[in-house]
Amino acid sequence: METDRIILRPWRESDAEALFKYASDPNVGPRAGWPPHKSVEESLEIIRTIFHNDHTWAIELKQTGEAIGCMGYYLYGESNITIGEHDAEVGYWVAKPYWNQGICSESLRLMIDYCFQEQHFEVLWCDCFVDNPASERVMHKCGFRDTGAFNLCSHLYLGDDRLVKIMRLDGSAYIETKLFALQDKAYADFQSKLLPTVKRETVIGVRTPDLRKMAKQICKTPVAQEFLQSLPHRYFDENQLHAFILSEEKDFNTCIANLEQFLPYVDNWATCDQLSPCCFKKNTTELLPLIRKWMRSKHTYTKRFGIGTLMRYFLDEAFRPEHLEWVASIKSDEYYIRMMQAWFFATALAKQWDATLPYIEQHRLHPWTHNKSIQKAIESYRITDEQKVLLKTLKLESNL
Repeated sequence: METDRIILRPWRESDAEALFKYASDPNVGPRAGWPPHKSVEESLEIIRTIFHNDHTWAIELKQTGEAIGCMGYYLYGESNITIGEHDAEVGYWVAKPYWNQGICSESLRLMIDYCFQEQHFEVLWCDCFVDNPASERVMHKCGFRDTGAFNLCSHLYLGDDRLVKIMRLDGSAYIETKLFALQDKAYADFQSKLLPTVKRETVIGVRTPDLRKMAKQICKTPVAQEFLQSLPHRYFDENQLHAFILSEEKDFNTCIANLEQFLPYVDNWATCDQLSPCCFKKNTTELLPLIRKWMRSKHTYTKRFGIGTLMRYFLDEAFRPEHLEWVASIKSDEYYIRMMQAWFFATALAKQWDATLPYIEQHRLHPWTHNKSIQKAIESYRITDEQKVLLKTLKLESNL
């Protein structure tokens, strides 16, 4: 695990002198609940025993190759506080010369990603003495929330009469923190102008490639499962991430169960159109009746999703002429439904010209949808020049 400045790696016996240099400082250990080291030999013994496991790492500064701190986690049964069986408590310290340089926050974010994405913990916990506000600030920066609970940890150094504040980071808070870390405010301003149904204050401004990457990283974790159940979401970007996580689901039944929960909360065209589960392609027989149900929905974006899904999977080998009638028969004044109908018929003209053209020639669509279908078809490289000429003659004067 690494960033541009640091590496989290196992402790080595050769780190003993560096560990003693920094861990002997009386300003370091007592803040974290352990006594200052008294000798290099003691530091070496701690590396060989306490640090000799698969969940304690040295924080190495790349510039010097020196270990300047420690990062790790305690499992259920080892923790300083009461935690769940599938949780972990995170602990850390950084040498005093490196305080206030963001190194501690940087290291903790790496550990949090590892704990949620690789170890699949459900909740992370952290605690600090109440007289150590700097450590508390690090926790807040990394997404931990104050539980309002305090504890006495008598087994910690000087812990008999010093309260510790208990902090908690669950999956939803972790995801929100990650999204804000990826925020591009200028992009949020631009994006919100394209989303008239979404309030500006709910747009964080995370770019689509970053959302896709994040979805792939967390889709198989308990964090993702908790997030999918945490509806409704507060932010547009959370809805986008939700759509991308669902699109990664390979089990059809699981995907549909989660999708049915999510669709009523979709409130914009972008999230609707990002939903493209990878499991749909191999399950078209089971998918078709669901598409019909979605297309009958009174909810704008559920209906739009049904039309879009029919367009994606049923205009090629699985095409049947009645699919055109299903879409043409939808009567709606909703802009985003009419636009998807136009997109469907423009694509149908490109893929199933002979079956689709009569719907244009016979004016089977609403005039606005009719003309928009022709416009989008003419813009397509899949329509021949001859076909474009014909379509232009079929455009209606009225565009109501």
